[in-house]
Amino acid sequence: MSALETHALFEKLETLLDQEKQALANGALGDIKLILDQKSGLLEQLEALDDTSRPDLAGLYEKVSVNQRLLNSALRGVRQVADRMATLRRVRTTLETYNSNGEKSDLSISTTRKLEKRA
Repeated sequence: MSALETHALFEKLETLLDQEKQALANGALGDIKLILDQKSGLLEQLEALDDTSRPDLAGLYEKVSVNQRLLNSALRGVRQVADRMATLRRVRTTLETYNSNGEKSDLSISTTRKLEKRA
């Protein structure tokens, strides 16, 4: 690969990393799959380069690190939402109380859903 092609590869990767950062910052998690596929292809091309044709990777490494932190934060947020939704489902079907001895007890609430037709 020529020096010009190598430079173009790095520019594409930097642009893609910037797009990934924007998508993560804006919560556009649906765009991440497409970006990851493109990034994977570019990284494979980067790995194929010999050591002498690789420019300094410090700038790319910093962008990758920032994006990884953003992705980890997004995943934590998704997990927190899932946990909260599970808690809300549990609250709808169970009432947690304490008895006179201070022991926790659960009361199951049965909800039957009926469809009533009216004329």
